[in-house]
Amino acid sequence: MRATILSDMGLAAILLMYTGAASGQPHPTGTAFTYQGQLEDGGAPANGQYDFEFKLCDDPAAPCQVAATTVVDYVDDHQVDDGLFTVEIDFGSDVFNGQARWLELGVRPGATVDPYTILSPRQELTPTPHALTLPGLWIQQNAVTEAPNLIGGYAGNEVTAGAIAATISGGGSETDPNHVYDDYGTVAGGGNNRAGSDDANSTTATYATVSGGRSNTASGWYSTISGGQANQVTAEYGTIAGGRLNEAISVYATVGGGRGNSAQAQADHATIAGGLNNLAYDPTATVAGGNSNIAGTDNGNPDDAKHATVGGGLMNRAEAFAATVGGGWNNKADGNDATVGGGKGNTASGFSSTVPGGLENTAGALFAFAAGRRAKANHMGTFVWADSDDNDFASTSANTFLVRASGGVGIGTNNPTEQLDVAGNIHASGTITSGSSITIDGTAGSEKITSTADLELHVSSGRALRLELDPTSPNFIGGYGGNSVTTGVKGATIGGGGENGFVNSVTDDYGTVGGGRNNQAAAYATTVGGGYDNDASADYSTVGGGKSNSASGWAGSTVGGGYYNNPTGDYSTVGGGFYNTPSGAYSTVGGGESNANDPSGDYSTVGGGGYNDPSGYSSTVGGGMSNEAAGDYSTVPGGHHNKANGNYSFAAGRRAKVRSAAEVGGGDIDGDEGTFVWADSTNVVFPSTGPDQFLVRASGGMWLGTTSSPSIPAGRFINTSTGGYLTSGGIWTDSSDRAQKDGLAAIDARDILKRVSTLPISTWRHKAEEPSVRHMGAMAQDFYAAFGLGSDERHIAALDTGGVALAAIQGLHDIVNEKECEIEMLRAEKDAEIEALEKRNGELGARLAALERIVDRLAQKHEGGVR
Repeated sequence: MRATILSDMGLAAILLMYTGAASGQPHPTGTAFTYQGQLEDGGAPANGQYDFEFKLCDDPAAPCQVAATTVVDYVDDHQVDDGLFTVEIDFGSDVFNGQARWLELGVRPGATVDPYTILSPRQELTPTPHALTLPGLWIQQNAVTEAPNLIGGYAGNEVTAGAIAATISGGGSETDPNHVYDDYGTVAGGGNNRAGSDDANSTTATYATVSGGRSNTASGWYSTISGGQANQVTAEYGTIAGGRLNEAISVYATVGGGRGNSAQAQADHATIAGGLNNLAYDPTATVAGGNSNIAGTDNGNPDDAKHATVGGGLMNRAEAFAATVGGGWNNKADGNDATVGGGKGNTASGFSSTVPGGLENTAGALFAFAAGRRAKANHMGTFVWADSDDNDFASTSANTFLVRASGGVGIGTNNPTEQLDVAGNIHASGTITSGSSITIDGTAGSEKITSTADLELHVSSGRALRLELDPTSPNFIGGYGGNSVTTGVKGATIGGGGENGFVNSVTDDYGTVGGGRNNQAAAYATTVGGGYDNDASADYSTVGGGKSNSASGWAGSTVGGGYYNNPTGDYSTVGGGFYNTPSGAYSTVGGGESNANDPSGDYSTVGGGGYNDPSGYSSTVGGGMSNEAAGDYSTVPGGHHNKANGNYSFAAGRRAKVRSAAEVGGGDIDGDEGTFVWADSTNVVFPSTGPDQFLVRASGGMWLGTTSSPSIPAGRFINTSTGGYLTSGGIWTDSSDRAQKDGLAAIDARDILKRVSTLPISTWRHKAEEPSVRHMGAMAQDFYAAFGLGSDERHIAALDTGGVALAAIQGLHDIVNEKECEIEMLRAEKDAEIEALEKRNGELGARLAALERIVDRLAQKHEGGVR
């Protein structure tokens, strides 16, 4: 049994005809293609039904597999008439990635189950099945009504079948390919990054984005990872700005950076600004930074520890509703609304209980307060202060104010000589005894200290605590005596800190300063955890610590720490770093220096770096230095002095620039939208020139190929693994190696010349070009009809036109040689005639001379005789 396949030229034309349903509605192009052949059985054209086995191979002779996998398609009981057959083959799209492929054909009579007869040799697939890809950049088509997938970088980068409008801008390698699993997912670069959920459903995690880095996975709806390594966002709208081994697995969770931080599954809207190994377990929980801190509880109940906050420090835990730990080491706030300002080993477990700082203090009941060393406020409403003695000092009943001061308590004196030394009058409504206790009022259970004015507690260096009266919520002022709450303010708390010239202050209701010095809670319900010279000046804003930071954006702006940071936009966040000022609503700066100093766009993000500005709506700068993303939804993953100023644009490398609307001019409002610009290390601006461009500056040259060994020899600007290249002087050189060719056949040069002489030649312009641009040449249809060269009648290859010209020259040369031979023969005949004439002329001349002599003698004889 023998099959005869159509010529290579014909097969290429057939393979271009991908099949699809025929109707008036748009349909996807699909991956199937038509195969035609001629089959002979016993030396004669076959007739009847046959079974066909088509296998796809990545080698012309080795075992027939593609990447160690057998890829096969069967066509059974197919009718063959007069040896001709036409079948449709579909191997899927994933097997065509730009590498060479061969087709192995097996055939048997349709009525048998005999083994297939394998026909030889294998048929090489011409480029048509590979039209879905380009080396280094390929398009994965979808339905014509949907956007195709764009895949760049390493050939093994992959978009899962069925996903639409997915993008892999570049990056990836043999060991670290990038993947997009879901619709509208994006991986900008890096290696081993994944956007979407690998669950065979392309709508599970749409619009997921990974800007770069390595081994990052964004698998939730609208989830985002700006960069870093091994970060994971698994929930909807989650964000990780950078860092390493961070997780955001709850809805709207944010991790600014650091390492090993995790916003857990139920921690919706939680924030971890940075640090190391921090955890957020419950909704709107916040960890500003530090190491091994926990906000929330891992008990499966998402409601019991909402709004928990840890400002920083080491191994601190805020494990109840609105519980707060400002900083310090190994502190725990596990009562609702409980607060630990700092220190070490402190616990606030009662509702609204407080430990401002110190060592191993416990506020274990409702509204309890414990401070100093080993103070234990175990009863409701109890205040316990313990001095430096290394022993527990515990409350014994509710609503008591207890002080252990081994050096004495002085009232009106700074040098107490007794446990209680009062320099002044004491007014009591009950009995005061000099025994082991003092009784006030004398009624059991009703003892109290009543003051008609504010109450202060002083130590040897001055005032240490002030309680200011307010019928709604009193103010608590601890630390340096100059710390203050503005008159008329209620519910204010100053845990401690402050010193002469650097006081802590609260100037609006329910403001809190945990400690530090020169800090100010200057708006409604604001918080400063500690640090130096920090200011929370917008309602509900928070500064965890650091120096000279200001949270001035309305309604919940946050600074985790760092120096001179100021988020001025509503709900904006700075994780840390130096002089970062995001001004857009919901904008975020993970860290770095001087990022977003110009007006930044709403929902914009800077992962880190320095002097970066994302001023477009939902724009992103992953890092680097002096980068700008001014277009809406624009992206700069990093680099230096890059500008993505058109909507949906991308700029990377060094001084890559996408023009803004103002630079485009003419009333444009989008800039060079949809444009991708990559610039190499050359220190010169590389600008876009229009919308929807893909621009690359690579002064070292470009390489496109199907191998993993790129090379760019000297003098080449674009080099390919196929042998073709563009020189640095702008000349394209085709590959024409004899070793890469088969099917050689002689040509009739004179016949080619004859067909060239009748080939229509005209001047013309492409419809897509300006009217002033003209070209000269043949039409592809005329060229194909005259010579039958190329893959179809719509294209002309430069090698073919050159070959036709050379053949025509040879034919003309043969004709010229024949004409020259004819001329030589005619010249020889003419020369012989001339020679004969010259001989005859000579003879006639001799005869004439003889006659002249005779005449001369006759004349002489006539005149006088012969002499």
